Parts: sequence; C-alpha cells; structure tokens
Amino acid sequence: YNANNAQGTAPTDSTTYQNGVTVTVLDQGTLKREGYVFTGWSKTENATAADYQPGETFVITENTTLHAVWKEQDKVTLTYNKGSADTGTQVPSAQSVVAGQQVTLADSLTKTGYDFLGWVKDDEEHIIDDENQIALPNRVYQAGETINLFEDMVLFPLWIDSGLRKNHYLVLYRPNGGNDSEFKESTAYLVENGTDHGIIGDEPFRQGYTFLGWKSNIDGQIYKKADTRDAAHSCTITSDVTFTAQW
Repeated sequence: YNANNAQGTAPTDSTTYQNGVTVTVLDQGTLKREGYVFTGWSKTENATAADYQPGETFVITENTTLHAVWKEQDKVTLTYNKGSADTGTQVPSAQSVVAGQQVTLADSLTKTGYDFLGWVKDDEEHIIDDENQIALPNRVYQAGETINLFEDMVLFPLWIDSGLRKNHYLVLYRPNGGNDSEFKESTAYLVENGTDHGIIGDEPFRQGYTFLGWKSNIDGQIYKKADTRDAAHSCTITSDVTFTAQW
C-alpha cells in the first residue's frame, strides 16, 4: 500500500498470496492529506479514480501495489467589493479555503466623510447618512474577525457618516457556537450615545448546552434578556460593544 503524498501510516499486508487467491483490500490506516479526501485505492500511481474500496476484494495474479487515491476537497471563496471607497483604495484579496475552514476578514476601507463600520453580506454596500435611517443589516462582520466559511460569500463595506458616528455606537451579538434562525434576525444595532439598551430577548440554541446569557466585552458582565430594566438586563451604551453568548 502506497500513501501517495499523504501523511500518516499506510496499512501493511504481510501475507504472501498464492496466484489466483482472493485478496481483501485494507482501509486507509492513519493516512491523511491536507485539503483532500481519501476515495479508495488504485493499481495505478497518481490515479484520479479508485479501483477498489476498503473491504472489496480482487483476485491477485502478480505482485501488486495499491496507491491511495485523493480528491481535492471542495473550496469556497470569500471576495470583497470596495463599493464607493476612495479612489485608489485597493480591493482586499479574495480568500479560498476548504468549506468549513476559517478565514480572517480583511481590514477596513476608507471613504472621505464616512467611517467604516464593518463588512455586510448584502447585494451592495450599505451607507448610513441620515439619523432617521440607522437600521443595520442582519449581520455585521468586523475587520479582523475570524469566521468559518461554508459557502461562497461576497462582502460589501458598511459606512456611516462621520458626523453621525461621533454620537452612535455599534452593538453586536455573537452566538459563539449557537445557531437559531430567530436570533440571526437581530445581531447588530446602531444606537445613540447614552442609550439604555435592553438585552435582546431572542436566544441562540446550541445542542447539548444551556444558554447562560450575553457577556459584554466592555465590563465582562453577563446579561440576560430585558424582562426588566435593572442592571442585569440592560446597560448604558457609551462605546461600541460586543455581547457574546455564554454556554
């Protein structure tokens, strides 16, 4: 058995077979290859299709080497659109990874008269330049944030008028391994300085875990949903804050 550029230990068949005897194909042992999946064994070196699967049999008529066959895992791509960023601003490079692997999001962009708030997955960039229109997309990604990429994604910049930004702060909720459709509808808010922010009532779900509350990256306190307006259920917003689910 030949590993064919893989790491680990290939199986060993120490049996000496008589001509015409039936042989059972062994499994892949501890073989692994970064970015690839094992699809079987082939009599041909560097084959793209397997002749045999573990547990299958063949009749041996000569000395035989079976080579591991590897298929490159499907990759997904994260691309960026700079929207109306200043002329000369370079578009961040696209990132391609195996589906499910992590990527770190690109740095912020610049736009005269506006502040960069993050990246959004809308069909176009999002610009906030009116105090009466400060609703945010469902999900705001931060520059430098690490996410798991499961499908192709295009990110656009989220801008806010620099004058508005001076008196408004970003409030983000991160499920931290939780997954719930209702929660995903309310993960980002833009609130005025000094606002008494009631913790959202929607709670993420995580199989096998109990949700304990939302931990603030500002004061370290764990908050619960705002059934009341006491200190355990609401907080005064005086800076950007991220609440992360605790399990």
